[in-house]
Amino acid sequence: MAFAWDRTSCERSDPVRTLQGGSQGGAAQLRAVRTARCRLRAPCAVRIARALRGAGPARWEAGPVSRPDVAVALDLAPHPEGGWYRRTWASPLTIDTPYGPRPSATAILYLFDAPGRWHRVRSTELWCWHSGPDAELLLAGDADEPGAPAALRLGPPSVPDIDGDPAGAPVPDVLPQREVPPGVWQRAVPLGDDPVLVSCVVSPGFDFADFEMR
Repeated sequence: MAFAWDRTSCERSDPVRTLQGGSQGGAAQLRAVRTARCRLRAPCAVRIARALRGAGPARWEAGPVSRPDVAVALDLAPHPEGGWYRRTWASPLTIDTPYGPRPSATAILYLFDAPGRWHRVRSTELWCWHSGPDAELLLAGDADEPGAPAALRLGPPSVPDIDGDPAGAPVPDVLPQREVPPGVWQRAVPLGDDPVLVSCVVSPGFDFADFEMR
């Protein structure tokens, strides 16, 4: 399946913006699109809460793509490496890089329920776990092709029960935040049946010109 994405902004195309900026369409068509988007998003808080609790098997169908409830609630679009995403923030500060100007940092919400494809970016990436099962980040070096992977566990820190005391030190091999160095091959693998929701922060900011996938 081929996905369409905006290589410059890493944002899904917006039919409302397209109609507003184009010469065709008109007020009636624009109102119809706005109404459809409002129906999709409301009530957003209820959708998110129910989806994160696993309530209901409801799916949103759009041609060949079926989005999980959390993806619908957060208005996430298909990502080329697998899963669903939406850019939520870009720093207003622009910096110069050897490959052109970039925001100093960007952030996306990313939801995945199956292993992603091998990929790498030129910038440092910080993965921040929000909900769902644990996941493994597999890092496979910075050669031309992925090498032997090393696994980093991403998820809520577990606390050992030491002599019946639940307030022991967190186990260090599971952390809710993991760093992927620039240029290192990576892929994310969920360790449960439910989707994993994370944020990914990239600095310097993400651009598909800096993205390579296998």
